[in-house]
Amino acid sequence: TGSGTNVSFTALADINISGSLTIGPGTTFTASSFTHTVAGNFLNNGTFAGAGSTIVLNGPVAQSVYSGNSFHKLTINATGGTVNLLTDITINDTLAFVLGKIITGSYKVILNSTATVSGASQASGWVAGFLQKNITSGLNISRIFEVGDNNIYAPSSFILGNVSAP
Repeated sequence: TGSGTNVSFTALADINISGSLTIGPGTTFTASSFTHTVAGNFLNNGTFAGAGSTIVLNGPVAQSVYSGNSFHKLTINATGGTVNLLTDITINDTLAFVLGKIITGSYKVILNSTATVSGASQASGWVAGFLQKNITSGLNISRIFEVGDNNIYAPSSFILGNVSAP
């Protein structure tokens, strides 16, 4: 545990947080290559250095995420059912659904060019709202968007015949 302003924390092992993780202004949390579980909200007003790490949101009630920094791997295992976005979030590697959905509201989930989604289904969860994926140049580019509304998983599949850079 720790608190203060303009401080830095570096994880030396997996961390299990039974409440919320709040990274205050001027504070840096370096997650290292560990898996950290958060049962409350993930609120980042400072710097989250997540390269190589996995954040698991496993709250028993609805959770909220606010972060200006990207996640390497984000796993949704929310027994409370929902994770609500308070900002856009970016995933660099994997967005995994075990249980629960991400409700974007007016925000979006952004997947970097090599990021993937795993486990999305009616039973395990999906993005309820906006999902942004990279589309490369080429022929017959296919993409599946693992989305739906608040109640129904309704993935959208596309095959783009000819994509070129502007």
